[in-house]
Amino acid sequence: MIASARNIKFLIFGLLFIAFVVGFYIFENSNKNGINADRIVNVGGREFSVIVANEAHERALGLGDVEFLPKDSGMLFEFDAEDKHCFWMKNVEYPIDILWFSKELELVHIERSVLPKSYPKSFCPVQPAMYVLEISDGASRGLAEPIRLTL
Repeated sequence: MIASARNIKFLIFGLLFIAFVVGFYIFENSNKNGINADRIVNVGGREFSVIVANEAHERALGLGDVEFLPKDSGMLFEFDAEDKHCFWMKNVEYPIDILWFSKELELVHIERSVLPKSYPKSFCPVQPAMYVLEISDGASRGLAEPIRLTL
């Protein structure tokens, strides 16, 4: 009987351990179905929950590992200096709007409804920009003029 009680304890411990591992995996990969926002930004009077990409490896990956981009969310790319930063749709599975902003946080260029099938085409601003915001397709329509970014 003692061996049987010990087996039950090991079984319960094993099941709890498996539940913990599965829960941890789900938590760590939750951004695959949406985003885990780092910040709220305001663009043209509208708030967006954004992931901030300010490191080179984050900017290179971009939205490539985000399977779904909820409405009023996106990714904000922060660069060290203004330049004509170009973007493409590598591994992005849904259309997006791309907005480029100067160091003064003023809109300098916008590309609407950029399609996944456009890859490997690059989209570049007409003027240098320091911040780039990728948001869900159509979300840039109806923003209050002049369009400014508030961090």
